[in-house]
Amino acid sequence: MPTILTIALLALTQPAADAVSVTVEGKVREVSNRGTTQAMLETDDKKGLSLTSAIPGLSNELRRLSGVRIRVQGTRSSKTAPDGEPVSVTGYEILDVGKGVVPRVGTIAAIELDGKRRLIFVDSSGAAEMLPTGWVKRMAGHVGAKVWMVGRTADKVFRPSRFSILRPGQKAKNPEQKQ
Repeated sequence: MPTILTIALLALTQPAADAVSVTVEGKVREVSNRGTTQAMLETDDKKGLSLTSAIPGLSNELRRLSGVRIRVQGTRSSKTAPDGEPVSVTGYEILDVGKGVVPRVGTIAAIELDGKRRLIFVDSSGAAEMLPTGWVKRMAGHVGAKVWMVGRTADKVFRPSRFSILRPGQKAKNPEQKQ
C-alpha cells in the first residue's frame, strides 16, 4: 500500500509531458473565486497568473504571501499558454516584503535552557538564534511553523521587528506545554 501512495504522490508532483518550466516574478495577491480564495501573481507587466501547487500545503502558503514580491519556479502546460492559465508552483523565493526588505525564512523551534523553555528561530541555512523570552507565551502554539522574519540581533538574541507565519506549526494547549 505505501508503494501505491508513493506512486500517486509522484504523479501529482510530476509535470505533464508537454509542460514547460517557468520562473516568474511578481507580487502575490489573494483573490476570491466562487467562495474560495487563491493566490494570484501580478507580474511587472500587470499580467495575472493563477498560482496552484500539487505539493501539500504550498497553495495555502502562497496565499499567506499576499502583498509580498516573490519569484516562483514551476510549470505551465506550454510556452504559449494563455495568461490566465495557472502556474503549478514547485518552489518560491521571497524577494521583498515591503520597502526593499528581504526577510529570513525559517522555522520556530523550542529548546530547554537552564530549566526553562525558550524559542529559537532556525533559518533556511540552518543558523539558529534565540528569540526574546517574551516570545514563549506569545508564540508557543507556533512551534514548527514556517515563518519569514525581519529583525536584528542584539545581545545574542534575534529581535524580530516584522514576521509572518507561512505554514502553521503544532498547536499547544497552553504556552508552558512541551511539544
